[in-house]
Amino acid sequence: MISFVIIIAVIKEQRALPYIMKMKKLLSRFDLSHLPRGYWNLFSLHIGYQIFTALPAVFINTFFMRLEGTQNAALHYNLIIFAVLGAAMLVSCAVLRRFSAGFCVRVGIILYNLMYLTLILTRENAAAFMPLIAVLHGLAMAFYWISYTALLTENTTARTRAPAQSMLWVFGAGINFVCPIISTAILSLSGTGNDSEPRLTGYMILFSLALAVSVVTAVFSFRLKTKPGQSRTVAYRAAAREMFTRSEWYIANMSALFNGIRDGIFQFLISLLVFQLVMNEFWVGVDSFAAGIAAIISAVLATRFLRQRNYIRSIVLSNFVVLLAVSLIIIKMNIVTLIIVTAIVELTGAFSFSPSSLIYYELMEADPKTKNIVPEVLAFREIFLNLGRCAGIALYLAVPKDRAFIAAVMIGIILLQFGTAALGSMTAKNAKRIQEE
Repeated sequence: MISFVIIIAVIKEQRALPYIMKMKKLLSRFDLSHLPRGYWNLFSLHIGYQIFTALPAVFINTFFMRLEGTQNAALHYNLIIFAVLGAAMLVSCAVLRRFSAGFCVRVGIILYNLMYLTLILTRENAAAFMPLIAVLHGLAMAFYWISYTALLTENTTARTRAPAQSMLWVFGAGINFVCPIISTAILSLSGTGNDSEPRLTGYMILFSLALAVSVVTAVFSFRLKTKPGQSRTVAYRAAAREMFTRSEWYIANMSALFNGIRDGIFQFLISLLVFQLVMNEFWVGVDSFAAGIAAIISAVLATRFLRQRNYIRSIVLSNFVVLLAVSLIIIKMNIVTLIIVTAIVELTGAFSFSPSSLIYYELMEADPKTKNIVPEVLAFREIFLNLGRCAGIALYLAVPKDRAFIAAVMIGIILLQFGTAALGSMTAKNAKRIQEE
């Protein structure tokens, strides 16, 4: 939508042609010029989603940490989210089958509306309602992401999917760059002392802003034109048979599980460590700001260099770089070290997570036996991914919160990701073999 406004403004200034030609050249370079309208509708919707989730983002965790005074509050919150997310995939898949991806995505966004509204209404009593808020969050993610994945696969091909997803990464990275600035400014202007009420007011403003954007996004979601459900019968039995009896899918899902273990820890842990060191949202904002800059660079580089032929090399190299970065925590754990680690983790993010998911999609498209059970296959992938996330958080909860143990857990999880690369390589070969048969 923003791009359309810019184009209209340029036309009014009679300078449209050079900009339009540059846009066409850019889209041609990224193989996006022939994508259907459905992709651009998804693109616009996802921008709204990224804004209303990036505004509070990690600050929901710091909100519960400030109310409870312990890091475990945020860890338990995320553990519930991931557990619900995995289980709710079965429900969201059934809804997707019964209705459509458009209906399913609307349910997800409305659940986000309810989550933010609950945070606002409960205020200082939110900790008592934390499980309910986490359940709403998990359900919202389940409905949104299964719809997003279905819409992305529906509106792209194996050739266009990598640049199309990279384009979403670029804009998402830009949003993750800007939103922490806005969020930090809101929280900082509300007061930076230990007095809980001024700080709580800042959180309420932040959650209200996220609610407003999510409501607008929910309204826009009704403009989506999507294919109706192909069948009202959910094929879980057929999908489970493929997932657990064939080595190709077992390997692919183990890769998702390993990926989830990393995601469960690195998605928010470093920000929690920063907040625990200083109990000040400003430094969490600085950490998120550094992550946003790194994510923009990562997305741009991925758009330029990430291709089907180098997926595995990208996973291996990115995890090797993160392994070196995490080793810095062994030497010294302070604000500067943690922010550096955050930046490096985000800088390598697009080269680690994106190839893994794209390889999975390749197998899904290549395998004729899963052609008619795509939603169920995606649901099983999310289940394995979230089992991994829960395992990562549970592992961190189980170890002493000493610097050496924290570093050891993080290094061990990164070393496990080289197994993800090996499993991803096997999955890619299986997809190519099945396609040639």
